[in-house]
Parts: sequence; structure tokens; C-alpha cells
Amino acid sequence: PVIASRVGGIPDIVRDEITGFLVEPGNGEQLAERMETLIGDGALRRRMGLEGRRHVERDYDAAQNVPRILNLMKQTVKP
Repeated sequence: PVIASRVGGIPDIVRDEITGFLVEPGNGEQLAERMETLIGDGALRRRMGLEGRRHVERDYDAAQNVPRILNLMKQTVKP
């Protein structure tokens, strides 16, 4: 699982409480709480880690995304 700040495109990749935790930038207390949660709960770490892997393999796999992007480009640039 991932603990990351809620900035930029990170919330598009890290799904809060599913693949990891999102914390507000600069909020050290929230970061510490999330770290303690993961340290203390092995089953949660495993579940989030497995879901994160599934998410990345499904949505960010180059072999799947290249044909999708190419198809989108072909549809966009029709002669």
C-alpha cells in the first residue's frame, strides 16, 4: 500500500483507503496516523497491496494502454 499526499495527479492513481492512503500536504499528524494503521494491521496492508497491484496492472499496463491510445489517436485524427 501507498501513503501519499493529496496533490497533483496522485489521487487519480492512489485510491484512498483502497490501494493506500491519501493525506493532506503538510499534515504530519495524519501521516503518522496512517503509518500506524498500516504498521498495526497486516491484513489491511496485504489487501491494499493486492488491490494496488490489480489496479496498476489493469489501468497502467503499457501493453494494454498503447493500443487504446493509438485507437484514440486514430479516431481523433480522421482524414
